[in-house]
Amino acid sequence: MKEEATNVEFACCFLRLANLPNFALDRLSRYEATLWRQAGRILFALDALDRRKPQERSRRLCLGRAQELSAFESE
Repeated sequence: MKEEATNVEFACCFLRLANLPNFALDRLSRYEATLWRQAGRILFALDALDRRKPQERSRRLCLGRAQELSAFESE
């Protein structure tokens, strides 16, 4: 019974907040969407910059050079 009363009170508080004349929840929702959009842009930029650990980058470079050398030798 007490849990139901708590849930009802929580719902009433949410409705009071949603009906505020300054539209606080709407602004919060827009702010959250902006933050997620920014996070997506940051992840995209980091992926484009190929941000990996230095040891992972050097391995890839070594592999790339080995492939270049084998292609050069076969000519």
